[in-house]
Amino acid sequence: MDALSKEVHALLDEISSLTRPTTSGQEVEQPPRKRPRRAFTAEELDRLIADYKAGMPMSELTVKYHCHRAVVLKYTSQAGVHRKAQGKVSDQALAEMLRLYESGLGTGDIGRKLGFTTKTVRRRLKAAGVMPGPAER
Repeated sequence: MDALSKEVHALLDEISSLTRPTTSGQEVEQPPRKRPRRAFTAEELDRLIADYKAGMPMSELTVKYHCHRAVVLKYTSQAGVHRKAQGKVSDQALAEMLRLYESGLGTGDIGRKLGFTTKTVRRRLKAAGVMPGPAER
């Protein structure tokens, strides 16, 4: 075997020793989770669901409740709240996007102002025939 192959085998042996049971028959202790799971009180869940129903953007919910978007969707789904339609932009919202874009506002600022992602704003502007400039891509 060449030197590189020996090093690879040594590393593989070291990795496998981390996953094998110890000689005492007990499993090797796993490192602790990076972050403990977020425990919600009943009142927090009620507020989270109410904020979701009121249309608060997912990005704001995750910051306000210190959790991942999957957690928001899990609890709202368990509460029987239907998931919001993704990417649905009303004619009124599109008109506002166009107006703001033509006034010189960037797609990120438009999204924050109207509660959409930058990607959604960009897609809708392109679909409407307005091509965002190179600085917006």
